[in-house]
Amino acid sequence: MPLDPLDHETLYTFTLHAPSGAVIEGDALLEAMRAAAFDVELGAAAAAAGQARVFGDAPPVASDSFAFSAAPREASEPVLVTFAPADVTAGMPTELAASLGVTMVGAFAFHPYAAASLSTVDVHVWSMDEPRVLRVLARVGELGAALGLIIHDDRIDVLEDEEYDFDSGSDPDAEFDPAADDIAEYAPVTPTLLVDLWRAHREDLLDARAIDERDGSVDPARLIGLAQESFAAPGDAELLCVSVRDTRTALLIGPEYETAERCFVDGVELPLPEGAWTEVHLVGDRGFLLVGSADWVDTDEYQQAVAIYAAPGDLQSSFGIHAGGEVTVADAHLVLGFSDETIYGGDDLAESGVIAYDFTGELTLAYRRDFGSDAVDVSDCYALVHVEGDVVAFYPYDDFPLVFLDLGTNTQRVMETPAPRGFRAITIRDDVAWLHGAYATNAVFRLDLTSGEIEGVAMTPNALLLTGIPNGRFVAAGSHGYTVFTPES
Repeated sequence: MPLDPLDHETLYTFTLHAPSGAVIEGDALLEAMRAAAFDVELGAAAAAAGQARVFGDAPPVASDSFAFSAAPREASEPVLVTFAPADVTAGMPTELAASLGVTMVGAFAFHPYAAASLSTVDVHVWSMDEPRVLRVLARVGELGAALGLIIHDDRIDVLEDEEYDFDSGSDPDAEFDPAADDIAEYAPVTPTLLVDLWRAHREDLLDARAIDERDGSVDPARLIGLAQESFAAPGDAELLCVSVRDTRTALLIGPEYETAERCFVDGVELPLPEGAWTEVHLVGDRGFLLVGSADWVDTDEYQQAVAIYAAPGDLQSSFGIHAGGEVTVADAHLVLGFSDETIYGGDDLAESGVIAYDFTGELTLAYRRDFGSDAVDVSDCYALVHVEGDVVAFYPYDDFPLVFLDLGTNTQRVMETPAPRGFRAITIRDDVAWLHGAYATNAVFRLDLTSGEIEGVAMTPNALLLTGIPNGRFVAAGSHGYTVFTPES
């Protein structure tokens, strides 16, 4: 039976580049593959057969497609590596575009018409079986070296091997500055480099699994500049969602990616109302709200249900909110920030990037619509956090300013931020913001909101994913508990 890569965990994805904007010609690709001792089969039938071995009913492929293999493969073996063109030319015929990106080790499907203008190639590794992966990855490295490709990867810098340095422009004797504009390195592709990078990312995945299997905590020896305090889920149950607000906590208990089976607020188990609930958020001194679906809540199509309780057992309101956004709760408003897929998905409301409802369910803010020409560009809401009162802050792609929204007055304050870029977690206390999850670094940064100065103050394992919560703290959830992280400076 064909294997579906979506059922397998992607261990590592990387992109190989032709240097300086060059392109790889189809005939050069064929020559390089043959020189690297790949078996090449020309024609649509070979390419389609290679696709079908993994994906079953594959889309049609053009007659000038071809496949190549690194080693014989049994149909029962798991997917090891997929390999595909990363740039699909605009205006390419539908039939040709549909046949891109469906490839596998042992029968890489590829296409001369794409290779003629190929500048980048994506490689995905789907297995942790080191002996089997390394044989194939080394062959991919030989091909990359023969084509003169380069690789951009944040782990190159972590490897700290002069062999991989490639025109970084930095002083090798200088102290590492995590706030530098270009932390990640470029290096020429070699078999050794791809193997070393795969091993580094495998360690990251093992770290991530360990973090998830515990309570979100990490080995203290691998944590610099952050204090951590961990809490177990009641009865070591599976944790679905956690909300932390000052000294209060709320937990939903249930299997990951499913719906809640139990609810705890401030340490007390509460009966769940009828419905399928996936999120819980704390409100005020005693309240909380649930997000999910419920027949008794009045919702429109494509809306989620919200039930707000002023205190346990005291239902304050219930209403529908737009689905598909990241939820943050201020003192009197519920706020959603949207990803690029939703913003550019043709939905008029999501196109505003950030929206807000009051606790009666009235839509009180659609950011882009309401601020008009004063709105910053929001192509993706990378981070959203409650600051204090009815003020929230969000951090949008692609200029990455920090935008403070006062939902009580619908006013904003926009602050430009220095490099690095791409933070995924922000927390704010007084005139200081701490930021984590930027491109190409696992450092925590301290941003002075008065002076605009930024400095790296902490380091975490690469696999740790933090979420910002109010008052200068982060939280990370595991399968059976959660951990609160507080910057020490």
